[in-house]
Amino acid sequence: MNGIWVRSQDRNGPCLILGFWLEHDFNDHGKEAWIIKGYINDSISAVLGAYPTEQRALEVLSSLQDFIENGSLYEDANTHTLRPAVYQMDAE
Repeated sequence: MNGIWVRSQDRNGPCLILGFWLEHDFNDHGKEAWIIKGYINDSISAVLGAYPTEQRALEVLSSLQDFIENGSLYEDANTHTLRPAVYQMDAE
């Protein structure tokens, strides 16, 4: 399986994300924001989270990177098989 399961900041999802990028834009309330987006396939992307500063968005991306590097799988206690974990985007 390629990608990582991510649940968006607004708790929708989870969806399998193949890659990430950061955009400087405006949030749903018209305030300046740094938007973390992920692509699901070549033509579909999803907004995963909006943060008030570039620094905060980069901190969230670093947390996501740590999650990926330190193992995004967990052992199912019932079946003793490895299953993909879901990364929850930070609320703020």
